[in-house]
Amino acid sequence: MWIILAVSLLVSLFTTKRTSPEQIVDTQPITETCGDKGISLAQQRLRVSDTFGSYFARLLEEDNIHVTLSEQVDCTVLDTSPELSALERIMWAFTQPNGPRLVVIGADGGMGKSTIAAKITRCLVERQHIELILGDSAKNQYLNPLEGKRIKTRHVVYKSIFAFRKISAQLSLPFSDSNNTRKILSAIKDKLVDRSALIIIDNLETVEDIDDLLRGLSKLVSRTVRVLVTTRDLEKINYFTSKYLMVNLRPISTYGSAVKFIKWHIHHYQAQHNSLTHLLADLSSKTTINKLIEISGGLPLAIQLLLSDVIFNSWDYLDTLPRGYGHYELLHYLYDDRWHDLDSIGRSGVVAQEILRFVSDEQEKGKRITFNRLRIHVEMKRGSEELSASLRVLHERFLIVNQDTAEGNYVVTPVLAQFVWQKDNSKL
Repeated sequence: MWIILAVSLLVSLFTTKRTSPEQIVDTQPITETCGDKGISLAQQRLRVSDTFGSYFARLLEEDNIHVTLSEQVDCTVLDTSPELSALERIMWAFTQPNGPRLVVIGADGGMGKSTIAAKITRCLVERQHIELILGDSAKNQYLNPLEGKRIKTRHVVYKSIFAFRKISAQLSLPFSDSNNTRKILSAIKDKLVDRSALIIIDNLETVEDIDDLLRGLSKLVSRTVRVLVTTRDLEKINYFTSKYLMVNLRPISTYGSAVKFIKWHIHHYQAQHNSLTHLLADLSSKTTINKLIEISGGLPLAIQLLLSDVIFNSWDYLDTLPRGYGHYELLHYLYDDRWHDLDSIGRSGVVAQEILRFVSDEQEKGKRITFNRLRIHVEMKRGSEELSASLRVLHERFLIVNQDTAEGNYVVTPVLAQFVWQKDNSKL
């Protein structure tokens, strides 16, 4: 009798399916504040690959990086509460056991893809759905491991196998030289069993075989493994699956949303640019704000840059700008105009250009740029007499961000980093 009971107990122990956190339905309501609070990567158990560099790390750590605008996020998610905004519905669906496990975010540069991706990531962390972040940033340039310099790879195409190798390396799997995609994916999937992971692929448009990459990623998703992809070009994607959700980011198009965004921008950046508060008195003019929407094309980053121009000039400055630019061309024009201004203000402008080069390069390597490292670098290159004045110009005109006022933690937007790199390599 005792033998029979003992055998029955052992059988039950080995056959009973273990309940994981993901098998418990997340019934708590999603609100637009989910993911607003930054996460301390130094204190969290969350493991984040350094492949995304300091810019994405800053988005994960800094509070209130995003303001919800009703018309910006375009996505149809079924079986959700109609009271939720589009972004809230996406985050709700992404947290459900039977919800989509592959989300693709498409938008032009400067529209806020990385910010939305970071907010979704933070919401998943807040609700304890992920413990590990993996992935890659697909770009047409790479770092020379010996010299630590970025090298232009105009004739080298980023392929899906590169992303799979990167994820494999992050999981300490031995496939750095393998071309066997099926074998790599199988090993990654086995390694992620019982792990709560988020795989992020940034800048998908530079991938040669986009559909192969999405097809491979869809094989990795599971109840506990999610994939988040950003791209500037949704038209190149032909591979679709029921596991995947497409999200479009739209330009700001209404007076109400523009005012809400501008108020958020002023509140978020006024510590580094005090004059921004002067704009509050002008926000009641629909004619002025609608002109700003027209000139900027509703691109959030362009609106932010133009607000700096308005402070240094006046709202009449908008009438001097060319019309009809696409988003990329407009940002390039605005950055180029600022770069030429740096040429004209003497030594502090030269130092500012050197700072932009240094921050862009170090950010690409995933390194933290402290004030002390910046000072030492500038002293070696130019001397540091104009460092404070140069940083003030960069805060005000280029929106360079310092997250740590004590020691320094400087980052620039990927669009600005790309502009600086292209500026210095245009003759190659």
